[in-house]
Amino acid sequence: MRNLLWTLAIAATVVLIVPHAFAQETLGQSTESAQTQDGDKTMLVKSTKERNLEAEVERLQLALDQALQRIAALEAQQVKRVGEEKKAEAAKPAAPTIRFSGYIQGQYFNESGEGSKISRFDVRRARFRLDYALAPLASLTLQSEVNDADVELRDAYIDLNLSSARRSKLRLGQFKVPLSYQILESSASRLTPERALINTRSVPGERDRGVVLEFPLQAENKNSPLLQLGLFDGRGINQIAGNGQTSKNYLIALHFPNQPLAGRLAFLGGKYTNDALKKVRVNKTRWMMDMQYDRAPWNVQLQFGGGEGDFPRAGSTVSNTDVRGGYLQVAHQPLGSKFTLLVRYQQYDPDTDKGGNTISGPLLGIVYDATDRVRYMLALERLDDEAKSGKTNLVTLRTQVRY
Repeated sequence: MRNLLWTLAIAATVVLIVPHAFAQETLGQSTESAQTQDGDKTMLVKSTKERNLEAEVERLQLALDQALQRIAALEAQQVKRVGEEKKAEAAKPAAPTIRFSGYIQGQYFNESGEGSKISRFDVRRARFRLDYALAPLASLTLQSEVNDADVELRDAYIDLNLSSARRSKLRLGQFKVPLSYQILESSASRLTPERALINTRSVPGERDRGVVLEFPLQAENKNSPLLQLGLFDGRGINQIAGNGQTSKNYLIALHFPNQPLAGRLAFLGGKYTNDALKKVRVNKTRWMMDMQYDRAPWNVQLQFGGGEGDFPRAGSTVSNTDVRGGYLQVAHQPLGSKFTLLVRYQQYDPDTDKGGNTISGPLLGIVYDATDRVRYMLALERLDDEAKSGKTNLVTLRTQVRY
């Protein structure tokens, strides 16, 4: 009996526990299965979102690439249009420009020596200049002068540009004969009151009527030598051609523009009828060698030349003598200073075959540039003319104003 009770108790326990445990296991399996299904659903949702996001990114990237391509195409069109506009603008002649300029030189001048005594105030130069530019095609220049002696036309010429860089040009009219640096240098920039005799008695007034062609020997080289070929009436400034003249003057010049040391070689030739020599045809020729050194604070100019025929002034009779002359000038402007100190020595022989007629002497000067438009000058020169007795002293005190 006892054993039977124990057997029933065990059986009842099994009946009660086993179904509960099975139920728990089944519930656990059901819960685990449900969780697995929920995880799969979550992963499925995430995977779908990621794919949608990736597709959206790809779509936006494609749209961005297309937008960048359109921007690049528009930029290329803009660059092309701007280039075409610049070409069209460069092809069109620039609007004409007009510029007025000039300067006035008032001075006190004193000359003393054997048989000469001058003391006066005068207007040495009053220049009025007009430049009319039709860039890049051509330009026109007119310049007149008023002084104590006269009112005259100084320059009246046209420049025709033959290259885009404007280094090749053709000049026609009345203008400075490009025979030397000092002839070409403006009287407003020159440090001495007057030019050296080798220049003033080679081309009186510095100018003549004619034509000059100028071009570089190497077009691409900015330091290339410039060749100048010219043809002139030969009588000088404001003179009628043919008055005693039997041929045109021709000029060949080679300019070396290297800096700070520049050089120049030139030859001018022509023939004249000398009435004083029973209408003998005489040569008028000049050869010139120039050198300039220009680097602050120093400026050095050296010129030597010669030829046939003395030409004291425009329209005068040309002699049949051989001439020689030149000058050396040294100027010093201390850095930061407005003062320039200079010394020049010149010599000119109007007849090398005949002795005792050489003109020579030193010049001392001081120049004060108060501004870029106002200049003061004091120059003392002592000339020894062997054809005259004694020496001549020249004193020039000058004020110059540019406008």
